[in-house]
Amino acid sequence: MKNNHHADFIGYLQKLVDNNKSGAVAALKRSLQSETTSQLAAYSYVVPFLPKDKRENDWAYFLVAGLFALHPDHRTIHPGDDPEKPKRIFNLGATCRSLGTEEENPTASWVLRFKALLDAEKDDVAHHLRGIVSLAASKNVAVNYIQLLTDLCNWSHRDKYVQLAMAREFWRLPEQENKKDENATV
Repeated sequence: MKNNHHADFIGYLQKLVDNNKSGAVAALKRSLQSETTSQLAAYSYVVPFLPKDKRENDWAYFLVAGLFALHPDHRTIHPGDDPEKPKRIFNLGATCRSLGTEEENPTASWVLRFKALLDAEKDDVAHHLRGIVSLAASKNVAVNYIQLLTDLCNWSHRDKYVQLAMAREFWRLPEQENKKDENATV
């Protein structure tokens, strides 16, 4: 149910971009600023999609809307995945991995931001995500915004399973990917 709601929200954002609603897109981009007045302009686009029973996740919807406006390249399938094979989760860890690996450049901005993001509390997530998504935009790397919204809504879970899933995807060894693909076809 929740992923359908998240998919509907991302679909709505995609329509705003596709229909050249530049005023809406600009308002959503401005909502990334921390000022309350900047977020007011985005209310009419985001509030209709906010779950009535989960007010603590409102921040995630506003953040994802702003990030989507910043870089509207959304995909649920990782570009390297074979559409005939079962799909692995394409989360922000996969997006960052597509930018390059830590071994290639351990001091790259996305590596440092990604590590900081994994350790960040809810109030600090936006800062790190803006930088990561901006870099993804500059490198034409897609983001799975449905998964990102789902992950952000669960960011503060005590088990940190969202952060662990992202870390697993980012630091996955190439042989793990090949084994997983072989096991999926058996």
